[in-house]
Amino acid sequence: MVAVHSESSTAVAGPLAEIGALLRNRQELLLVDSVSGLGGMEMRMDEWGVDIMASASQKCLMCPPGLGVAAISPKAWEVVRRGDRMPRYYWDLRRAMDSAEKTETPFTTTVALVTGLAEALEMIHEEGLPRVLARHERLSRMLREGCETIGLPSFAQENHSHTVVALDAGDRGKEIVRALYERFGTVIAGSRNKLSGRVIRIGTMGCVTEEDIQTDLEQLKACLANPAFA
Repeated sequence: MVAVHSESSTAVAGPLAEIGALLRNRQELLLVDSVSGLGGMEMRMDEWGVDIMASASQKCLMCPPGLGVAAISPKAWEVVRRGDRMPRYYWDLRRAMDSAEKTETPFTTTVALVTGLAEALEMIHEEGLPRVLARHERLSRMLREGCETIGLPSFAQENHSHTVVALDAGDRGKEIVRALYERFGTVIAGSRNKLSGRVIRIGTMGCVTEEDIQTDLEQLKACLANPAFA
């Protein structure tokens, strides 16, 4: 089964613990997309029964895009190592593990990104993971509550992600995104699916401070004060 840790198009956090409990004593695997979750939201892989967790470097891990990150449970490794799998080469996790045990990679890697990731992980370690996770939760709540007061309620009513905030802009979504960019040079995201034009999204992940959130709120308020948004 495939689940999402932080569903970034709606800013909803997936119920991984509940799903994992259903699959723990079954042969099916739980594969989790934690691209926008890892490093900003609690991830108890063993406790929740997550078998494969996949993430990337460019979100809460504060690096440029280009690195994939995966963690694999003993249960999943039994499947990976089976001899009845389809042919594989570049994506062979067995080859990757053999190289990792020698502190190597099976193919030429992006050395600069790996160095950057090491530095980002050191920053997280210095701040302390519990504090990092608490900061993400606090700042996302600060942004949601602030946006509520200026007429931009959260799209999700519960189970909020701590790394991205999705706001219900009614029919003003595209105009707000454009106004923030043209007036302040601030880039936020709209939605690419059927919610296009209605939902706008602001990341609260990685190296973000209360001052950043306050700036977001002030700029949103200034844009909404324009008579065009009345």
